[in-house]
Amino acid sequence: MKEIMEIMDISRQLQDPTQTRNDMNEAAELVMAMLRKKYLGRMTDTLYKIQDHSRKDPPKEVALLRSLKPFTHSDNHEHIDKMTELMILFDTFGRVREAERGYRNADKGQSGGVYGMDSAIHADGIYEIDHNCSPSM
Repeated sequence: MKEIMEIMDISRQLQDPTQTRNDMNEAAELVMAMLRKKYLGRMTDTLYKIQDHSRKDPPKEVALLRSLKPFTHSDNHEHIDKMTELMILFDTFGRVREAERGYRNADKGQSGGVYGMDSAIHADGIYEIDHNCSPSM
């Protein structure tokens, strides 16, 4: 008889929309917490590391803006800071994109190269000199 009452209680809880909604919300929160921990947190940490590389080795445009800052009116310093942050962000995106391209090329068994082209073409568009005249594709 006790088991029947337990089944009736569980059945009542399952039929209660508020209880069901609360359980679904709890399940969704658990899934989101797991996704944050397992994937999003790691991705965020990795992106911050890449951004740190961009800050430590900024593009030449950032160095130029920073060098001009002392010679500009102080009202413009905030704008220059925002522009340098934006350029660092773009550089970070570029580094991620290049790493992803390199990963794709390695996954396909291709060597370096730009955008999957001839590996003798460097990222700056300059051809590598092949003294042996060997095929590069």
